[in-house]
Amino acid sequence: MIQRVGVLMVTLLFSTPLWADSQWQRIGALRDIVGDAQPTLGGIDIDLPLVAENGGEVPLALSFDGDLADGERIVEVRVIAPRNPNPEVIDFHFHSPDALPDVATRIRLSETQTVYALAKSSADNYWIAAHETRVATSGCLMDDVPESDIVMRNPRVAPPRNARSGEPGQYRTLINHPMETGVRTDGSEAPPQQLVETLTVSNGETPVFGARFYTGTSANPYVTFTLRYQDAPLTFLWREQTGEEVSVTR
Repeated sequence: MIQRVGVLMVTLLFSTPLWADSQWQRIGALRDIVGDAQPTLGGIDIDLPLVAENGGEVPLALSFDGDLADGERIVEVRVIAPRNPNPEVIDFHFHSPDALPDVATRIRLSETQTVYALAKSSADNYWIAAHETRVATSGCLMDDVPESDIVMRNPRVAPPRNARSGEPGQYRTLINHPMETGVRTDGSEAPPQQLVETLTVSNGETPVFGARFYTGTSANPYVTFTLRYQDAPLTFLWREQTGEEVSVTR
């Protein structure tokens, strides 16, 4: 009897990701994106911890390993956490063929749930993958933040070291901001939401990479992305919901 129960528990454990993949149709935020398209299950590697002690700073890494047709490339990856107060977490946009779908960030998770990643290609094909993470402490509830602290400051960019022209290199970015979600721990009236809304990386006037942040993005938005290195300066522009902008060139 004990042996049979053990086999059943192992079966359930390893079947959970497959079950989660088959349930994406029930997630309104995903249906709104794909419309009538039928995403391919898999093709995206989601690196999330199985257990997150602090749901406010959950490390997330994504990379695409699916099959693409000649000339086809990934142009967008979106992350959805359906049990968060707002399901949208973060969007990544790969404007240039030199921007590769290999990214990392930190996200907020309100509770134990299945997190979905949805990739879109230049041919309007979709891939979807899922990963369940157990959350010990909710990360979407905030304490009061002094109004004077809700500002963007200290933008930082670390370009790849010893990169050669045309070879993939990892860029690391960070900007200080509390990312006011408008959700409070005690259910009291909260101040209006105030987020860093976007990060845009451009080569001259041409965007090459971008990120769209939501309430599911952790405070002090941190993003790493992979770009085929070009020996030319890039401009990194952060824009807040208020319209304020901060930029650096590296």
